[in-house]
Amino acid sequence: MSGLILALSVAPGGEHDGTWLVPLLQRAKKLYAHIREVLADAAYGGIRLRQEAERSTGVKVIAPPVATSRKGGGLGKDDFGIDFQSMTATCPGGVITATRKLTRNAGEEVPTFVWEQGSEADCQCRDACPVDRPGKSKSGRPGAPKRRLQLHPQEEALRAVREEWKRPEVRTRYRRRTEGERLMREATRRGARRAGGWGLDNATLQAHIAVGVSNLLVLARHLAARQPERHAA
Repeated sequence: MSGLILALSVAPGGEHDGTWLVPLLQRAKKLYAHIREVLADAAYGGIRLRQEAERSTGVKVIAPPVATSRKGGGLGKDDFGIDFQSMTATCPGGVITATRKLTRNAGEEVPTFVWEQGSEADCQCRDACPVDRPGKSKSGRPGAPKRRLQLHPQEEALRAVREEWKRPEVRTRYRRRTEGERLMREATRRGARRAGGWGLDNATLQAHIAVGVSNLLVLARHLAARQPERHAA
């Protein structure tokens, strides 16, 4: 890591951090075209954002994936086996279904697996199962449970990211992100923590000045370190 900050942006407080991922990567690649991956925090862990970054800039995002919600004894959607070739789903209790229908999720049509009524009798984890929901009859009385699993629009890619995140070499590489955090602390220590004037333009100018000073000091240290080498030559 060079220690240089290649791109920054000051955004309104209510704007999601992920909005600026692609624009910042595009700016950074104009200064250093060989960026292949970026280590980011969980705000950049969404699958759509990762895909957009790689498609637009060729940069792979390494970040903690968005966690799944869990129920009861800690069971969640990731505990269900999905065979995307045969399009079958296996619940944690071992009950398999190939029955599915299209439903809408985040404005897109996605497959939703459905287990037949009565299948819960063969499931050993139904009390902690996130797909086992109480059903009601037309009269309002308790009916057979509805067992459905709605997939994410990019379910296969999302699962691949979560599996990759479990790999020790990926987690080891991700620890280098602390080096970037130190760069940001240097910038905030030099005036980028709090805006000194009103307005986004003033805050942006202040942040760029602070980062510019940090970058100049980094370059000065690199040049100073090279002086002994030149004298020795």
